[in-house]
Amino acid sequence: PTVTVHEYDRQVTINVLNGDAVKHNVSFTVDVTLTDGTALGNGVDYGHTGGIGSTNITTVTLTFAEGEFHQNVTIPITFDMPPFNTESDETFTVTLTNLVQLTGHNETTAYIADSSNTTQVTIVNTPNPYYNSTWPRFGRNNRHTSSLAAGVMTRHPPWTIPMSHAFRASPAIASDGSIFVGGTGPSVVASVGAAAGDVIWKKLLATDLMTSPAIGSDGGIFIGSHDGIVFALRNDGGAKWNTTLDSSVISAVTIGANSTLLAMSRTSLYALALSDGKIQWNFTTGNVNAGAASVSSSGTIYVGSDHSKLYALHPNGTLLWSHSGGAKFAGAPAIGPGGMIYTGCNDGNVYALRDTDGNLAWMSYIGGQIFPSIALDIADGPQNDALYVGTSFGSISKLSAQDGTVLWSRATGDEIVSSPSVSLTGSVRVGTDANALLSYDANGVLEWNFTTGDIVRSSPALALDDSLYVGSNDGNLYHIVPYSIVYMQNATLSVWENETSVNVVILRGGMNTTASFSVDVVFAGLTATGGGVDFTSAPATVTFAPGVGSMTVAVSIAYDAVFSEPDETFTATVQNLVLLSGVEAYVADSSVVSTVTIRHVDPLSAPPLAPAAPLVSTTAFSASGIVSVTWPVPAVNIRGSLPVLAYTIYRDGVQVALPGISLSFADSSLTENTAYVYTLRFNTSLGMSPMSAGTTVTTPFRGPVLTSVTPSVVPLAGGVAVTLTGSFFGADSTHVTQVLIGGANATVTTWTSSSEVIVQAPPALTPGSVPVTISTVHGDSAVTTLTYAAAPNVTAVSRTIMGRVEQSTVAITGTGLGVSAADISTVSLAGIACAPFTWRNASHVDCVAGVAPVGTRTVGPAVVTTVSTGSGSGPTFTFTAPVVSSIDPVSGPIAGGTIVTLHGSDLGDVAGVNISASVPCSTFAPVSTTLVTCTTAPVSNPVALSPVTVSSPTGGVFTTTVPALGFAYTGGPVVIPGGPLITSVTPTSGPITGGTVVTITGTALGLTAADIATLTIAGVACATTTHVSPTEVRCTTGSTPTPTTGPVSITTTTSGSAGTAVSTVIFTYFDPVAIAPTVTSLVPSTGSTAGGYVVSVYGLSFGATPSSVQGVTVGSVSASAVIFHNSGFIECTFPAHPTGPVPVAVVPA
Repeated sequence: PTVTVHEYDRQVTINVLNGDAVKHNVSFTVDVTLTDGTALGNGVDYGHTGGIGSTNITTVTLTFAEGEFHQNVTIPITFDMPPFNTESDETFTVTLTNLVQLTGHNETTAYIADSSNTTQVTIVNTPNPYYNSTWPRFGRNNRHTSSLAAGVMTRHPPWTIPMSHAFRASPAIASDGSIFVGGTGPSVVASVGAAAGDVIWKKLLATDLMTSPAIGSDGGIFIGSHDGIVFALRNDGGAKWNTTLDSSVISAVTIGANSTLLAMSRTSLYALALSDGKIQWNFTTGNVNAGAASVSSSGTIYVGSDHSKLYALHPNGTLLWSHSGGAKFAGAPAIGPGGMIYTGCNDGNVYALRDTDGNLAWMSYIGGQIFPSIALDIADGPQNDALYVGTSFGSISKLSAQDGTVLWSRATGDEIVSSPSVSLTGSVRVGTDANALLSYDANGVLEWNFTTGDIVRSSPALALDDSLYVGSNDGNLYHIVPYSIVYMQNATLSVWENETSVNVVILRGGMNTTASFSVDVVFAGLTATGGGVDFTSAPATVTFAPGVGSMTVAVSIAYDAVFSEPDETFTATVQNLVLLSGVEAYVADSSVVSTVTIRHVDPLSAPPLAPAAPLVSTTAFSASGIVSVTWPVPAVNIRGSLPVLAYTIYRDGVQVALPGISLSFADSSLTENTAYVYTLRFNTSLGMSPMSAGTTVTTPFRGPVLTSVTPSVVPLAGGVAVTLTGSFFGADSTHVTQVLIGGANATVTTWTSSSEVIVQAPPALTPGSVPVTISTVHGDSAVTTLTYAAAPNVTAVSRTIMGRVEQSTVAITGTGLGVSAADISTVSLAGIACAPFTWRNASHVDCVAGVAPVGTRTVGPAVVTTVSTGSGSGPTFTFTAPVVSSIDPVSGPIAGGTIVTLHGSDLGDVAGVNISASVPCSTFAPVSTTLVTCTTAPVSNPVALSPVTVSSPTGGVFTTTVPALGFAYTGGPVVIPGGPLITSVTPTSGPITGGTVVTITGTALGLTAADIATLTIAGVACATTTHVSPTEVRCTTGSTPTPTTGPVSITTTTSGSAGTAVSTVIFTYFDPVAIAPTVTSLVPSTGSTAGGYVVSVYGLSFGATPSSVQGVTVGSVSASAVIFHNSGFIECTFPAHPTGPVPVAVVPA
């Protein structure tokens, strides 16, 4: 009996039944008749075969065959896209009439029932707060077409206005046609008039605005900010409220059901009260979100997130369903007829989901990442519904909304972040990162390409006249008109009566330049008093051919010499466009009138006349680059000559000198062989004169100007590249005829430009400065100079040997040691940098010797390197590094005469030896680089063990590094002051089975093994004891039945230093069977990242034999050359490893 359908469902199906058809076999026809009910607002929306105004369906005849149960009648519903609250619900009735029986059996008859033979259909246009404004969300509607569907249509000329901020977000269009925009740097919200792009108001907000505004039913503006604030403003820019969310709002806000505003932060979707901004609820998505929320007519909310989910929420914010994709859903979902949700995903797929349960209807892969929202075009009927999708691949594609079939795809030159917009004529417009806005027709044919100064990530907003508003990162807001539009160039014009004519200019704007048409210019609104009308003109008709952008109508002004009359005015209006060829050409609804004022003056105060063209001479240009401009005193106005206050000269329309009273001007900085146009204006007390006619001159070619030569110093041998810099070196290499350096030809190797030539310097016989010139087909340059210098030759150094750390000053002499301090590049001795250095002159350089490597002598030449002539080397220089590693014997009588042998390295140049407390040897003799002998001198009293020092030939003193390697003078037994002292114990653990070799170091540990009375470790006597020196003793541990710990104890009987020492270090006996291998210390514990050095690994329970150990790991890398000593000591070579701590472990077998 009743059926309800929404207008956007676009059809309704009526089911006609044949009751009891199985028993009674009849065939018949029956009419289904539509009867008008109510139809308000935008017109009748039902029964149309096409769009608005098409022929109505009134009757459909159905034929039922025998036994046929039912048939369906589908009635079209016109979806005319109004704001849904502007028209009321509509009803109509469907009735069964006129049954005609065709066949029947057993005298069976078919009838139309007396009841249930009508259906009343209601087309619902239910008011919904979501649709109560012209622009409630990003993209304006749930299909993201960004196009207005209602309002008063006006056509305005194109314009561009700078907004002083970059545009990433899209404009919104209010019901009065004004445009609201937001942007960054500075962050502003602005209201802009549609007619001329004038800024009505601008609101500065202390935050980044990267999102598009929404417009409420009262005209208020809502917008979110990057610092998490949602702002509500009145339509005059005044503040209503603001609410702070938990994080940035980087997607557009949406007006939702129940008088709410939906705002997406980085973690949650918030519902705010439209009236005061109070938070009603929030739904947490748990990740960064980018796309705006979409709201269906029933209030259901659809929103995507960065963690690959699309959510459907009830109007109260509770979850209805979610659908997972292959990547994030970046754009706002589009809502289509029949309960279908369309959205793009960064996995390159377009998803079509059913609104009831989120199940997948179809999925279509187009590639790339789909950042923008999808635009849905449903203007041509369900079978032709189409989706427009932009991708990061730099393509725009059209897909069938029925099954996702790709209908066409077009490359756009760079990625697309801007969401497409669909015009009322079916064209799709989209911005690209190729600094352009593109328009394609429904078949994918490029209609036009509008270029901006930067990327276009703002989505275009389309007005009713199909023009669009879009922002760019270049900071401009653009009004783009896709058709031809005609308007006046100037709203106002002014002309002096004696100028006799005025030009009225009519412009053609817009992207369509192929149409041809004529327009009328009608003159009216004349005011004339006093001396009579000075304007006479009939209406004029001008014709714009394809591609023509402007036309001019010259209006005659009568000069009647009546000076007492007031100014006169008239208007020129463009109207009555007649299209001659092509399509879409219109007269604008604004800027179509020019008001012209005729100014009347006394001849004495008439405006100045244009002066004669200036005289221009290029005679001096070739030599000096100057053009001479002169002019006579002009006749100022119609009364003759009056005083001139100043003259102004213009070159190619640009002022080239400050105003002055001179009658000449010297112009410079000009390019040779170039045409220039000179014009003149002058100023009097009556104002500025018109511009004179132009005088065109072409400058001649100039001779070369040489300004510099690089390098300024070259070697005597020549052969190096020399760069000549200047100007007027010709148009190519053939214009350079000769380059002379010191009178010799220099070969031109490269002509770089008219200001740079590279030549090869010829050789010279003697050092010194020589002239350089360059010649071209147009003349010779002035002379500059180049210096030749000899190559460095080091002949002597003030010292040839030095201690490695002495760092004394060395004087280096020779020839060709640079022409200046800046010419010295480096100085070195034996390969070691000698710095800082001081340049004295070309034959003398001083420098401070550097530090040579440790432990080895360094030998090499003294080298001086110059920037201009290279390197020169001289005498050999040596850094000595003597090291003493052992002394034998370590004591002797005070009577002297003991021959002491010193072993070490780099001892060949030792100049002296001091024995025990700086007592010089009576004699010494270097035997080799590793051996020196010395005979001790007598002393008066015994001297305790003291360091031995050696001196280098240059006075450097080197002390042995281990005091125990010194020498003692004895008058009897050698006395070591103090008692025994233990300083270290290595290792600090071993197995209870014994056999661990422990090294004990310290002082006064006995002169010989006989001086050691007892040596115990953790109370266990050593199995064997080895006396290495007074500073080192080694013990092989004895066994103990059970694990134990304790210090090391040693008792000595050395005369003068007897006693007992106990270590502070504790030694541990462990049971190797019960303990896993454990590393307790490393020697050394730091090393180079390059590896390759031996490390001693100490610890517990390494095993009893080498076969107990599989290896040693350093981090995840195995050490090499592993040597097993005992259960607590292993040596190995470490591998390379990055900087930082690393674990070391012993791996058991």
